[in-house]
Amino acid sequence: MHLKSLIGWLGMLLTLLKPLFALVVIVLILNKCNSSASVALFCLMISDIFDGVIFRKSTLEIKRRFNFLRRVLDVLGDRFCIVLVCVTLIKVTNLPFYVYIIELVREIILILIIGYSWVIHLPIVEPNNASRVALFMTGLTAIAWLNSYQVLVVL
Repeated sequence: MHLKSLIGWLGMLLTLLKPLFALVVIVLILNKCNSSASVALFCLMISDIFDGVIFRKSTLEIKRRFNFLRRVLDVLGDRFCIVLVCVTLIKVTNLPFYVYIIELVREIILILIIGYSWVIHLPIVEPNNASRVALFMTGLTAIAWLNSYQVLVVL
């Protein structure tokens, strides 16, 4: 196997392991290890950026065969992670529900845009970079909440 092919598989592996990373974050939140959960959540966010970057550096053959599948799995993994982490934060740390509602409305709008694109036969998986920025901001909000919750519990 060529090095560029291995790099592509590494990107695919990061995409597939994303829900497992989310479960690590949840276990840390449930065990009240908020600082560790913040670091793990930040690592999850960074891995979400690099899985696509790493995959795009791979050989043409692996990109041609798995690009669409990786993008779909990436989007599904993102949604799965958001739901798991936000619901856990709401239940364990009393994260205000409206924070999740904002994210939920964004997710519904994205699903509608993606669904419409399939109906008009111009399928897209992720609308644009603004969506990635919004997702990153959601993660930063969760990290800020985890750290503020830790300070509130100590006080």
